[in-house]
Amino acid sequence: RLPGTARGIGRSIAWGDRVLTLGEGDGDCAHPSVIAIWVRDAAGAWDAAPFDPLLCAGGIAQAAAKDGHAVIVGTGAGDVGFAWSSDDGLAWTDRSAVFDGRLPQGVAADGSGFIAFGLGPVPGPAWSARSEDGSAWADPVPLPGLAEGAVIGQPVVHDGGVAVFVGDPNGAIGILRADGSGGWRSELTSGLSRDTLARIVPVGDGLVALGGDASGPLAWISADGVAWRPLTLPAEATAGGANAAIDGAAVAD
Repeated sequence: RLPGTARGIGRSIAWGDRVLTLGEGDGDCAHPSVIAIWVRDAAGAWDAAPFDPLLCAGGIAQAAAKDGHAVIVGTGAGDVGFAWSSDDGLAWTDRSAVFDGRLPQGVAADGSGFIAFGLGPVPGPAWSARSEDGSAWADPVPLPGLAEGAVIGQPVVHDGGVAVFVGDPNGAIGILRADGSGGWRSELTSGLSRDTLARIVPVGDGLVALGGDASGPLAWISADGVAWRPLTLPAEATAGGANAAIDGAAVAD
């Protein structure tokens, strides 16, 4: 049993020999719930971040960790963006000022630190922003070619760099990768469609895309992030029809 007042579990990320997990809990908040945070140490023991009014953001949160630093970004109740940083995963400091009026949607870590993605001010373009250690963020800059597009899911680390997937209003999916010079290079993917894609997760050396339609869950696999092929899912994964969902993927043997 996890410590604290967990009502729901969200995403988990590896943080060296630790695990950082986000979820939903109870607290003295004006919003319906508090963003709950747990850290699992190398020995397998869990600890919960103590209640802090800062965590009363509500909404959706995403996390990334690198070396001794962790960050959480997201968009809370009332479309209020937030960004926090921590060195232990239990005590968090507010770093949200640079995202005022914007809607952070995802964050990842690469060789140069952290990179966050989001939208706005709405209506407005998708953007990215960088931080060396999560304590100070550079001003967000627009992502190329996304005046009407949207970031899909959490950015991923693949082939040594950060990749972010974007959906075009016509249904096409593009992949943006850092070009090594502070900019981005874009490629059009094949085999994916914006109306069925929910998110993409790194699995082994490749990527798995998760989504679904009226028939139930769908999944695709890719080695390079550009060319995708569908996966045949087992019956137990699709038995629930449109009400079923696949939450993750991993490699075994």
